[in-house]
Amino acid sequence: MDTKHIFLRIISMMMTVIMIVCILASCTTSTDGTSSLDGDNSTESCVDGQCDIPEYDEDGNQVYAIVSPVGYHNIEMVEQAPRLDSLDGKTIALVGGSFMASVTHNELKKCILETYRNCKVYMFNEVGSGGPYSVFNPSAQTVAFQNKLKELKVDAVISGNCGCGLCTTKESGSAIAAEYIGIPTVTVGAPTFIAQIHSTGVNRGVPVLRTAEYPGAFASHSTEELVKNAREVVWPQIIEGLTKEITQEEIDLYANEGERPYDEIVYYGSYDDVQDYCLYNGWTDGLPVVPPTDEKIREYLRFTPHAADEELGTYALAYRKTLVYTVAANAVMSGVPKEFMPICIAFVQCLANGEWRRPLASTHGWSPYAWLNGPLARQLGIDNSQGMISEETNKALGRFMDLVMLNIGGYYVKENRMGTFGYLTPWTFSENEEACLTLGWDPYHVTKGYSLNSNTITAASALSWGNNVTPATDDAEMIMTLMAWDITEKQQNGLGNTNPQVYRTVFITEDVARDLAMKYESKSELEDALIETARRPLWMRTFAHYWANTGSQQFNKRTIEEHYQMLLNDPDEKAELTDTPEWLKGIVDDDQIMTIATMNKGQTPLLITGDNDRNKFMVLPGGGYITIEIDLPDNWNELVAEGGYEPIENFYLDPADYPEFDRSQRTDESDPSDTVDPSETNPGGSDTANGIAVISGLSDGTYRVVPSLEQLTEAGRVHFSSESVFSYWKAGDSAYKQKTLSSSDSDKNFLKFIRALGFSCSFTVKNGKVSELILRPSTVSRKTTTDVSSLTSQDLSGVKITVAANTKLSKEAGSVSVGGTTIIISSTIKSFTVDLDGTIVADKNNTSGFVKISNGKATLDSSASSGATAKFGVKLSDGKYRTFTFKMNSNKTVNISFNDSDTLNP
Repeated sequence: MDTKHIFLRIISMMMTVIMIVCILASCTTSTDGTSSLDGDNSTESCVDGQCDIPEYDEDGNQVYAIVSPVGYHNIEMVEQAPRLDSLDGKTIALVGGSFMASVTHNELKKCILETYRNCKVYMFNEVGSGGPYSVFNPSAQTVAFQNKLKELKVDAVISGNCGCGLCTTKESGSAIAAEYIGIPTVTVGAPTFIAQIHSTGVNRGVPVLRTAEYPGAFASHSTEELVKNAREVVWPQIIEGLTKEITQEEIDLYANEGERPYDEIVYYGSYDDVQDYCLYNGWTDGLPVVPPTDEKIREYLRFTPHAADEELGTYALAYRKTLVYTVAANAVMSGVPKEFMPICIAFVQCLANGEWRRPLASTHGWSPYAWLNGPLARQLGIDNSQGMISEETNKALGRFMDLVMLNIGGYYVKENRMGTFGYLTPWTFSENEEACLTLGWDPYHVTKGYSLNSNTITAASALSWGNNVTPATDDAEMIMTLMAWDITEKQQNGLGNTNPQVYRTVFITEDVARDLAMKYESKSELEDALIETARRPLWMRTFAHYWANTGSQQFNKRTIEEHYQMLLNDPDEKAELTDTPEWLKGIVDDDQIMTIATMNKGQTPLLITGDNDRNKFMVLPGGGYITIEIDLPDNWNELVAEGGYEPIENFYLDPADYPEFDRSQRTDESDPSDTVDPSETNPGGSDTANGIAVISGLSDGTYRVVPSLEQLTEAGRVHFSSESVFSYWKAGDSAYKQKTLSSSDSDKNFLKFIRALGFSCSFTVKNGKVSELILRPSTVSRKTTTDVSSLTSQDLSGVKITVAANTKLSKEAGSVSVGGTTIIISSTIKSFTVDLDGTIVADKNNTSGFVKISNGKATLDSSASSGATAKFGVKLSDGKYRTFTFKMNSNKTVNISFNDSDTLNP
């Protein structure tokens, strides 16, 4: 029996069970497909969500009236074009390229031309693909794909192959893009991904995404099996899928819709009845839940500054409209205390970040988790000690995250969350910030530009848990080396067969952090040492990428020696001849071998957390991160006092309470005073300095960095992708161009420069070199920090630097700068121009000598102590000020925080 029939049988069985329950209890169905009791327990008498419901049932059990924890799916469904009367004479595109499509698509092309000789067939290398489809903001790739289909007058699209969670989203995206412009499609997938194809279509507005099921795992089959199955199994399904009209029964099966009031009571019954009802509707993870009654939810809503009907967003994968009320319903069900509501809301808001959310449906089992920083974590008792993720409070938050994945994100195991071996239960914890200050390291949120006593949550994901390392030494460099070795072992996906450099989080217990701090004065300094040390033999990388490739077999394309040369020449691998890593000496005879980088700057949070009495660190490979500030109501202290909590101010930290960490017993013997001050090469306008050479082809002019290719729409804009692809549109050109940066020294220097720039920055090119750099606080509300601290004065030699707020909307400079955003620069940059669009005045409380501004020219004292501050502003018509606040960090970087309506004491 194929998956479609299995799926229909399961639906039929579920409906039978619900029907029996309904017959026994005289039940009706609400507009969102959930069941509600009738008769003595009728919900039809409800007015504005309030019903005349008995307190106890006839057996004496307490009755609970519950609401739905699922937001309304508010994606408008498209009206799909009629299917084809025949394939004869039609133009068909075979698109995609995942999971042995090079074999199956070629065989399908043969089948088409053998059966319908008047057909014209385009292959994926001629058409391209649409990529993951976004309902609200289709990518440039999607639009280009749709335009190509129109240009070639394509009548039908066959997309594939879907053999993993992320690949299914991508290949289904091509079919969705085609359906949106009226082209019938069929998407080819392995059995367990058929349901995901359907749900991906519905969640993006396509009622019925037709499928052809391949019998098995593509990459496990021989070429002969692939050919046979494509011809005998897949091809007949494709003919039917493209020629059989879509029925109303199919639409009802996959895309049954209906909106309801957010606080409508959808069911009432005893505690056991409620558990069964929630389970039948897919609202739980299989464990008992607290009944989400309106009364209980309203109690939780007191602990947030947001209104019940405030819309937080519409989040993938299900694209459900999510209200604050919906979040509270899930918080109640999970059993978290009501005072955790602000944390719950902040976590849900993290779902808006695609870089973090993207891999959570993958077959590789990415599990979400989160950590907290700030006084709120200490006030509420979010644990960071021994057994932290198993502590009751932290587990409750993890349970909430699990329910959010189901009810708000729409992630369902075996439907669109396709982990081959499943997922870990989510977890939460906090960072030990007192330990950070004791050692002179900044807590994580401070490194991201937040103030010490801000409250934040950082959402992350992990591909593994456990297996920590116990350094049996207090030698900081050796501990760092052990950590680097473990980092090279903890790759993204098995054996590191995908990206060469990946995200990881490192947990470090306080004793180990203390030993590391003897040599590394900041987390950033430790990270730099790890980047340099955590290198992986290129041959190991080649072997994994060749034989364990996530998508397709490689031995049909090239030999493993040719594959080695391909990776050697790929700039993303960052392959270099380096000293043999310490842990391989004795195994490898050569003093030097070819290695690749496994880390990028800014991808590896280093957290002091866990059992203070243990010498441990643990590396967790995973995906991207998003940090959100947690909003508290104005009467927070009054509210939490009901639960016996002390005022939050009692949990504030003051760096002055922590004496400077004694590094007099440093494990290295070098004298820090002997190091060369890179600020001796001062940026500021020497045309004869070496400068930063730009790529060939980038003509003189000013360029603004934009966050996506979609915004690369005219001359004077550039975009850089993580694949080292630099896209630019120079004056006189009719479209943008792209170039992959090479491993040459000039390209490396330009690559470092362009990687460091935030979306709001711009630079001027003169005579083939960067002559001016304008740093702006972010104009993108989802990105609060522009971190260019990796660029020192030596890197920026000959470059005039301006720190400016963008106060007016313009196509040259972009959107208006967002208040509350931050620029982070290296303190080696001692002089630069400051532009706040007006006459600048200084605050009288500035730390003496730290930053001085005269005639718009700023000078910075890099020897200022950590915590030094200075504020400068321009007076506005309402008496407030537009300000920059400078702060010296312990790692010798400087935060420049922008405020568009501030107070200042001139």
